[in-house]
Amino acid sequence: MKKLTILLLALFIAACNSATTDDEGNIIDDPDTDNPIAKSTETFGVDGNLWKPSGDPTASSAGNLVILLSSKFRREFDSCEVPLKSGGVGQLNCAKTAFSDIPFSCFTNGNRQTWRANFKCSDAAQVKVVCRDPNQEVTFTVPEGQRGWVCNRFG
Repeated sequence: MKKLTILLLALFIAACNSATTDDEGNIIDDPDTDNPIAKSTETFGVDGNLWKPSGDPTASSAGNLVILLSSKFRREFDSCEVPLKSGGVGQLNCAKTAFSDIPFSCFTNGNRQTWRANFKCSDAAQVKVVCRDPNQEVTFTVPEGQRGWVCNRFG
C-alpha cells in the first residue's frame, strides 16, 4: 500500500509540473500559478480579428498597417506590437489622438479594438501581433503556411 501511495503521489507531482502548450509548442501558463499571465493564440480571419495591410486611404495614417480585434476583447490591451524586418518590434497605437488632431476611439468598428501602426505593412517581418495586459498575453497570427504573406489581408 505504501508503494502505491508513493507512486500515485509521484504521478500527481509529475502531472502538476507538466506544461500545457498551444498548437505551436508555446507554453501556456496557468493564471493560477506563480506566473499570473495566461498565454493564448488567436487567428486573423476568425472571430473578427483582422489584419489590414493598409488603413483607409482618406484616414489619418493612411497606408499604414491596422489591426482590428474580436469584440470578445472588451478590455483594452496595454500594448500590442509587431515584429519588424529590422529585427526590432513596432508598437501599435490605440490612443484617442494617434496620428493627427482627429480623435480616435480605441474601440471602433462594432466595438472592436482598432490598433494602428505608424509604419507600413512592408516593414512587418510576419503576420504576428502580440498584445499584453497584466493578466494575459495574446498572440494574433495566421496558420504557419500563410505567415510569409505579410501584406495580404486576413479577415
